[in-house]
Amino acid sequence: MSPSAALTSIQSPLRKGAEDLFKHALEHDSQGTIFDQRVAIIHFHNAIELLLKDLARMNGLNYRQKQIPQLVRALKGTITELGSVEGDLMLLHESRNMVYHSCFAPDEFNYNWLISKAQEFFGLIERLLGESS
Repeated sequence: MSPSAALTSIQSPLRKGAEDLFKHALEHDSQGTIFDQRVAIIHFHNAIELLLKDLARMNGLNYRQKQIPQLVRALKGTITELGSVEGDLMLLHESRNMVYHSCFAPDEFNYNWLISKAQEFFGLIERLLGESS
């Protein structure tokens, strides 16, 4: 492999960090305790936020000091797929804030919905990043 090919195959630190957080969230999800569920929501949220930051970076947008709502607003003009999931991303962000700032623990139905949406978003954003590379 040539040096330039090796460099282009290296993931950005944002994407690598997102994948690590996502795997860690899955580990907490499998534990099943309320504490682990709260940690899983935070990690899933943070993983998605890092992937959105990587998309913003790759599209030449400022991504520093931005959270999911600002990132989605900045990106949905160029990445139309984000417009269709914006509301669900906002719910994930609001739920993360409730968990993080108020020690909120969602009931089983809401937790399962949040986790399934987080996994869908992660897959969508990973696909979009693959198309952008």
